[in-house]
Amino acid sequence: MKRRLLSNARDQKGEMMGLNLKSFRLLYRIFVMLFITITASTGFIFWRIFSNYQDNIQSNMGLESAFILLFLLTLLSVVFFYQHTKSSIIPEYRLKKAIKNKQFIPYIQPIICSKNNKIIGCEILVRWQHPVHGLLTPNKFIAQIEKSDLIIPLTHNLIRQVQEYFAPIAHQLPEHFHFNFNISARHYKDDSLVDDCHNFIKAFPEDSIRLILEITERELLEPDEYIISLFNKLDELGVLIALDDFGTGYSNHNYLQKFNVDLVKIGHNFVSKMNTDIISKHIVENIIDLALRLHLEIVAEGIENQKQVNQLKNYSVDYLQGYYFNHPISLDEFVKKWL
Repeated sequence: MKRRLLSNARDQKGEMMGLNLKSFRLLYRIFVMLFITITASTGFIFWRIFSNYQDNIQSNMGLESAFILLFLLTLLSVVFFYQHTKSSIIPEYRLKKAIKNKQFIPYIQPIICSKNNKIIGCEILVRWQHPVHGLLTPNKFIAQIEKSDLIIPLTHNLIRQVQEYFAPIAHQLPEHFHFNFNISARHYKDDSLVDDCHNFIKAFPEDSIRLILEITERELLEPDEYIISLFNKLDELGVLIALDDFGTGYSNHNYLQKFNVDLVKIGHNFVSKMNTDIISKHIVENIIDLALRLHLEIVAEGIENQKQVNQLKNYSVDYLQGYYFNHPISLDEFVKKWL
């Protein structure tokens, strides 16, 4: 009798475990479907560890634990990581904290004068010195930041950091050294940009540098009355305007008509393929022809080999930039290697 009771108890326990596992799997599927539905417009990534240990979780936890896990996942808005994605949704408070603590730091890629093969300037890029994950590249965070007003304080901090680093060693810089900053469309709607540019220029000896703002195409910049007025103020300060990735969108041509543009930058997508793709080659040639007719200076990005250097020099391109010369490096590395 006792054996029968024990056997029945084990059977009931097994049935309950089976029910728990089935219930968990059902809840898990429902949760994932809901999560995908809610976040489809912004993207999501699966947590690799959770994926790896899913079977373990299912086989060792009861239904109550499953409910707790699902509740916590929902409550905490956990972002799941999947190894093939490039970026994740980062809570805004973390981005604000990172900006406040100056975890976003400037990295530099040199720009070379095509006439003498010497350094003429640099493009300021951004990296996130994350306290846990180490140095993060912009594809992990910049798209999310540019969609919010956080891009303004982030860029402000970058400009200030570069100013404070290079102003004391201005005597080491080549004459009329270029400082190129990428400025989002959102930032051109804020007067603080004019103040930042004014302070940056005044920190250096008169006429010793060229401050260049690159208009990115990730967001459309509508040339309304306010923005045109802001561009006029920048022009009065002596700030130069460059169109980044010229030729990749229709807005570039509109910007040429509305703003006082000084330079165009040919994107790496065209430059890197100009010797292997006839269409890219013709696009590069047409951009250069247009820029020369409009008396604009030309920067070619994405240069990867000497053949491209020689060809672009023959095309009368003014400045060269790309991994062939150097990948983006820290300020200290830049000074040590290039100045």
